[in-house]
Amino acid sequence: MLGENIFLSNYFLKTKKEIISYVLSSIFFCEKNKEDSYNFLITSKAEIRIFTPLINYFLKEKKHKIFIIYLSNYFLNDNLTKKINNSENIFIVNSPIPIINSIKNKKSVNIICLDFVLFYKSHFKGVDFIRFLKSKKAKTTCIQHGGCQDDNIKGQITSTSDYQIVFGKIIYDELVFGGRKVKNTYLTGNPNHDKVSLQNNLSSSLKAKVINKRKIILVATCLHTEYNYKENPEVYYIDYITNIYKSIDFTNCFLIVKMHPQDSVNPNIYENVMKDLKLSLNNIQFIYPNDRVFSVYDYIKISDLVISRSSTVIEEALLLGKNIIAYDLFEDGPSIHYSKLEKYEQYKKIVETEINLKKAIEYFINKKVDYKKHKSDMVENFTYKLDGESLQRVVNALEDISKK
Repeated sequence: MLGENIFLSNYFLKTKKEIISYVLSSIFFCEKNKEDSYNFLITSKAEIRIFTPLINYFLKEKKHKIFIIYLSNYFLNDNLTKKINNSENIFIVNSPIPIINSIKNKKSVNIICLDFVLFYKSHFKGVDFIRFLKSKKAKTTCIQHGGCQDDNIKGQITSTSDYQIVFGKIIYDELVFGGRKVKNTYLTGNPNHDKVSLQNNLSSSLKAKVINKRKIILVATCLHTEYNYKENPEVYYIDYITNIYKSIDFTNCFLIVKMHPQDSVNPNIYENVMKDLKLSLNNIQFIYPNDRVFSVYDYIKISDLVISRSSTVIEEALLLGKNIIAYDLFEDGPSIHYSKLEKYEQYKKIVETEINLKKAIEYFINKKVDYKKHKSDMVENFTYKLDGESLQRVVNALEDISKK
């Protein structure tokens, strides 16, 4: 009964009852739904982060039908889910019906973030799914989820989707140079930046909760994946955070550690190293992956210095006028993908020892830089425009794609 749609049955259908229900309802659904609709395919936390402002937009503007389709065990937060369940135009579905509709309805668009062939291991579900949809002539769109690191650009070029929505001029130019069609590539800016002020207005209430008087250093990196190409990577993750802790003068500085969403909480390398070095919560505050009280932008704003390795946090900190140390254990480590940032005075790459890192921290935590000198260049390169209209440009791009 499913015929060539057996691919979808592997994701959604488990019993004969489900198959019969699927066939009957899909016939009715696909015949009745020919208007614009968008299928948000969620395979990772990246899609959660990128799709959330779009879903909030469509909750208020109700002229489109939106379908949320979970393809992995990553879910929208409870508050947003409750709003969706009470909405008239957004639906969380666990059947392939909207997917089948997108094959038959040329106004329907399937949207994803992780479908890079270059990173097939972590993107395999998205790659396979988008390949199937393309084989059926359905419309597929990939929205950028990372920054302008060289490896992310190379990955985006290998995206399986027909259409690309990207945030900054660097990645847009590289995609077009790499062979992507201009008419299928949209430069929009990042919707998550629409509410980010370029003004360095410190959140006094947040700063009071964190620390008083001492300089604040934000560490926003990850202790997974990026050294996995080395033998015994766990040792290097421990060395990495150990060197950072040992390089900080805690009599004058307070450290905020913003854990990556994929960082392990149990065991927690950040906490274990803190205990090994006899440090305490008087010196360090941990922001755990599920802590959503404040955004990463709030922590960047109250910080005097940001330490990372190869993360979009680096771009966002530069946009907010902060000094950045990109600390890496190896010359050929992940920080190599941000070599293009070395033209900015606020950015410094440090490799290997805590001695060099300590000196860099002491210098950059007090270094005054003319941020305005590079502001327009950084905005254009990383996020196109900071005019509060990026979300609307993404919506406009999706509407344009649905008409093609």
